[in-house]
Amino acid sequence: MLETRDELSLVAQRFNEMAASLSSLITGVKSSAHQVLIASGDLSRSAEQISKGTQEQVSAAQSTAAAVEEVSVSVSHVSENVSEAVTISEAAAESANQGRVRILDAVEGIRSVADSVQIVEQGVTSLGDHAIEIGLIVSTIKDIADQTKSPRTQCGNRSS
Repeated sequence: MLETRDELSLVAQRFNEMAASLSSLITGVKSSAHQVLIASGDLSRSAEQISKGTQEQVSAAQSTAAAVEEVSVSVSHVSENVSEAVTISEAAAESANQGRVRILDAVEGIRSVADSVQIVEQGVTSLGDHAIEIGLIVSTIKDIADQTKSPRTQCGNRSS
């Protein structure tokens, strides 16, 4: 009987050590997840500012293209040069617009990562809560086992 009690105590002790390690790990993951969430928010805000700036550049490039087209109508002897400038301005506007679209895609990806991190954080928190509950159950089982062994030991001592 003494060996079983020692083994159960050892199991309970190891489980409590594992629960403490898991709790520490969960705390670290929560902290990291929170930092990622903050950083992704900052990055998202920065990307939105860049997107707004890009949109302004697109608008300015489009305005420039329109102005260049007006000059080409007024000044026929430089029409070839103006036409080339229009093409370059439109290409710049298209490039800026493509950049804006990519930034918006990146912002959406960052938001998705932030959402995923939040879901993982909730799962890890739930696991931590379950580990604590399991620890309490193991402790209760150990207490019941100790109480169950105690009367047997007393009966054994009386019969001797």
